[in-house]
Amino acid sequence: MLEAAEAHEEEDAFVLEMVGQGESVDGLFPMNAAWRERFGQWRATRRT
Repeated sequence: MLEAAEAHEEEDAFVLEMVGQGESVDGLFPMNAAWRERFGQWRATRRT
């Protein structure tokens, strides 16, 4: 359960960051396949 909560927090942080950069929430929340891929890349860079 803790892992699910942490994953959700990461997704929220990603969405906030993208919206803060001027992206529309359309397709971003909830995430479509293209945004899910970008989230995976973003997440990988944050964990290194």
